[in-house]
Amino acid sequence: MGLAGHRRRRRARPEPTLSASPRSELYRELGIGVLVAALTLAVTFRMEDRFIERQEQAEQRRFGQAELLENVRFVRERSQDAAAYKPFDDMRLRGAQLSGLRLGCDRSEPDAFDTCATFARADLRRALLNRADLSGAYLFRADAQEAQAEEAQFIRATLAEADFRSANLRGAFLQLSSASGVLLANADLTRASLLGAHMDGADLRGAVLDETILGDADLRGANLAGVDMTTSDFIGATVQCCGDDVIHPPNLDGVCYDDSTLWPEEHRPVAPPECAAWK
Repeated sequence: MGLAGHRRRRRARPEPTLSASPRSELYRELGIGVLVAALTLAVTFRMEDRFIERQEQAEQRRFGQAELLENVRFVRERSQDAAAYKPFDDMRLRGAQLSGLRLGCDRSEPDAFDTCATFARADLRRALLNRADLSGAYLFRADAQEAQAEEAQFIRATLAEADFRSANLRGAFLQLSSASGVLLANADLTRASLLGAHMDGADLRGAVLDETILGDADLRGANLAGVDMTTSDFIGATVQCCGDDVIHPPNLDGVCYDDSTLWPEEHRPVAPPECAAWK
């Protein structure tokens, strides 16, 4: 047999397989271990962060509740003395039970201002003010959204730019109040008295004015869109407190209204609505 035949019969040698060295395998296992440890540590830190966050939130709630209780105690204490100074500005009273408290003052008296309650910018959201006396009180920019204030007295009170949206003011007394720019959208003013109230620029969109007394009220530039006033008392026919004083219909100059606004037939405005300022 020749050399050529011998070459033809040679088989190709298989390629040697490369196996990982013990050192490479060790590095791989170490890498996996480090990754698992890092993930475990990250999860642990995240759980600790959430636990700390829940603790802080619970502490804040406890602090807020303690602050509210102390504020309510302070208001109640001052309400027992008609001559006491009543500074409640910026106070947190959200959801506070203040029904029936006597916090009013007679602004016609020379020194009355010193004893009038002041709630400027106070948080009175969802507060209970039913039958509370806040006559002469100063509630400039107070937030009383969704407050319950049935038959509460705000006679001669300052309510300018206060927020009473969606509040319950059924049977409340707001006569002669200074309430320019007050927010009363969707508030219930059923049988409330706004006699002689200064409410120019008030937002009354969607408010309930069923049997509401509006005689002599200044509603210039107010927004009355969506308000049903067919049962409102425009001339104080139901008022029995004013002797021989002549009561006039409310001033409705420049009011904003729409097709859903319902008027007493004899007091339907002739001028078109002026709603540019509300857009």
